[in-house]
Amino acid sequence: MAPDRPSLPRTNLTTRTTCRVCGSPELADVLSLGDQCIAGAFAEPGGAQPVQRAIPLELVRCDMTRDENACGLIQTRHTVPGSILYHSYWYRSGINRTMTENLHGIAQRAQELVGLGPGDLVVDIGCNDGTLLDGYTAENLSYLGYDPSDVATENFLELRDVDAILAPVAERQMRVRVLGSCSQPRPRNRSLP
Repeated sequence: MAPDRPSLPRTNLTTRTTCRVCGSPELADVLSLGDQCIAGAFAEPGGAQPVQRAIPLELVRCDMTRDENACGLIQTRHTVPGSILYHSYWYRSGINRTMTENLHGIAQRAQELVGLGPGDLVVDIGCNDGTLLDGYTAENLSYLGYDPSDVATENFLELRDVDAILAPVAERQMRVRVLGSCSQPRPRNRSLP
């Protein structure tokens, strides 16, 4: 009898035969970079090694010249399961001063361009640790961050000034987790390394 093993993440790729957005079957090759190893996949301390195999990195375009209802989206042909890409994700946007200052600068420029004010909603898709959201200074904004990694939940629980984060529960499912209200002033000038 085989010993019990912990459940491993799904490792099979999904190969797209239709567009991710409009469903058109007309996908035209754009660029192939051959087989590539997954960057940023590291073992947890004392944990199993991450998936080591190389996967095809190919871009395709939803071809509007072959399907009048196609949308033109450029997309990857293969989808790597999020459980491989984002489980035990190590990168944090706010760990170095240069990245933090850059993201805060982007937030300030966006705030000035749009003219954000009380009650406005700021959405950050791919929010990582919330560093970009932390760069907004207008009073009484609401914040919504989405990130597929475990970084978002860890950091937003610390910040407690983001109205909600969206995080995947499993492939193709999401949940909304309400973490707090922005009615309290947000802490400014977090110390940076």
